Amino acid sequence: MDDLRLLEGDDLPSVAGAPWCVLVVDDDEEVHVVTRLALEGFRFAGRPVELLSAHSNAAAQKVLSRRPDIALILLDVVMESDRAGLDLVRFVRGRLQNRMVRIVLRTGQPGQAPPREVITENDIDDYRTKTELTFDRLFVVVTAALRTYQLLSTMAEHQRRISHLATHDDLTGLPNRTLLHDRIHQAMAYARRSGRLLALLFIDLDGFKFINDSFGHTQGDALLKAIATRLEREIRAGDTVARLGGDEFVVMLGDVADADDVMRMADKLLRVLSEPTLADGRSLLVTASIGISIYPDDGQNVEVLLQHADSALYAAKHGGRNRVCRYTPELSANADERVLLENALRCAEGLNQFELHYQPRYEVGSGRLSGVEALIRWQHPQLGWVSPNRFIHLAEEVGLINGIGEWVLRAACMQLVRWQRAGLPSFRVAVNVSARQFHEQDIAELVRRVLDETGLDAAFLELEMTENVLINNPDAVLEQLRSLKQLGVQLAIDDFGTGYSSLSYLSRYPIDIIKIDQSFTSQLATSDEAASITRAIIALARALHMKTICEGVETAQQYGFMVDNGCDAVQGHYFSPAVIADELAAIAQRHEAETGPRPVVT
Repeated sequence: MDDLRLLEGDDLPSVAGAPWCVLVVDDDEEVHVVTRLALEGFRFAGRPVELLSAHSNAAAQKVLSRRPDIALILLDVVMESDRAGLDLVRFVRGRLQNRMVRIVLRTGQPGQAPPREVITENDIDDYRTKTELTFDRLFVVVTAALRTYQLLSTMAEHQRRISHLATHDDLTGLPNRTLLHDRIHQAMAYARRSGRLLALLFIDLDGFKFINDSFGHTQGDALLKAIATRLEREIRAGDTVARLGGDEFVVMLGDVADADDVMRMADKLLRVLSEPTLADGRSLLVTASIGISIYPDDGQNVEVLLQHADSALYAAKHGGRNRVCRYTPELSANADERVLLENALRCAEGLNQFELHYQPRYEVGSGRLSGVEALIRWQHPQLGWVSPNRFIHLAEEVGLINGIGEWVLRAACMQLVRWQRAGLPSFRVAVNVSARQFHEQDIAELVRRVLDETGLDAAFLELEMTENVLINNPDAVLEQLRSLKQLGVQLAIDDFGTGYSSLSYLSRYPIDIIKIDQSFTSQLATSDEAASITRAIIALARALHMKTICEGVETAQQYGFMVDNGCDAVQGHYFSPAVIADELAAIAQRHEAETGPRPVVT
């Protein structure tokens, strides 16, 4: 009953203050005067009536063509001809295709009534002689007609809303996948006729998940709406911006002259999207990756074009993000390989295909083995040894990195405990922690649990993180780092110098160690800039009471540079590559009595 009540009279939705438009069509001026007197002050659903007048069929047609908002026609059947009134009815229902407006017929004589089938066919609400329509009766007839009109209007609006939702994204109002497919089909047909090109730009926001996780979905939704508005502002009138879901957008460029025009537009969108975006009162900085496919060269149907644009997008993201990549046939092979790799990766842990290798780290000067870095390796029965460069980024993208990271942490701690029980000299084990682990897990609680399970003293565990972990959502990260320090673990910044390298965050966070990225180490002999940066990092760490570790030391000259400039520890192939646990144990035993690290003899 409650649902039915919502369809009654004043409870129906209405436009506040907008009058109901009623057209009086009669060749008798007195009828117009009387009708106006009768309906003066009349209100339905809180809204007044606006009366319009026409004295002939032709005049009424002009009004109806000009005013699509007319709700009710009070129509004289006989005017300039016996059929004038019914001709107007057919004009409304036929030529105008207006089934919404209500029609009440009025005649001077009862014998002028149209046949019943005419009334039914043309959806006429009522038929009365003019003498029957007293003021009270006119109120009833008009009220019933307007009630029907309002019901039909409400239903039509609901239908429009449903139709819109079926073809548009509810959040941004952009076309969705269904409407995009339809427009691509139309654009392809035009491209075939005209010889012009059609391009799809598949856009994905870099780091959007972080925005959602750090600031909440309300902030994320506000950002998506702002991005949608920005994209629509940049495209031409005949082009389309669609949202496929999440942070994925597609721009369809139709009627394109050549591929250079497409690349210019893509570069423009890349610049525009990299500008700060004001979303829900907060300034957010995100970048985007764009994959491009062009019809007809890159595909002959909608699904293939979208698939190829998606493959190009993946290549853009894999190549470093914030860039544009156009589809090439090689990318399809890469996409197939990616699917196979992802499926294999999902099974790798359960099939015991992961193992850890350990790269030793030595104190500069004393040569003492001060630690090892645990590095994951994947041996697949068909693929062989799979490089971490191939699967770590993929694991982050598909949401597997948290489980893999937890496996590495537990396995490394267990191995160090085994070494300690075997009597090896004391040293720390360093484990890499991804940004997603920090932002999606309670990393401090995970570490505490693993330490309890393995029995490892927290002082022997070192966690390495990249600089972007500290920059994104700094307050939450600071809280996690403080909790980790309370456990007693050491904290290191990995690949220092390749990211933000801000003094403010180094002084704010409880960091113990700075690891100098191997990209600087490799250029020490050829680049004065790399040498200067490395010296500056060592001096900065010393000023902040932090230790430095240099990665990627491969030559005696590089090691000598670290000795001369006061670096605290080194690791690299000059001393040893990453090795299995048994080989690391042998290295540790061999170096226990030595005064300095020795390069590996090959």
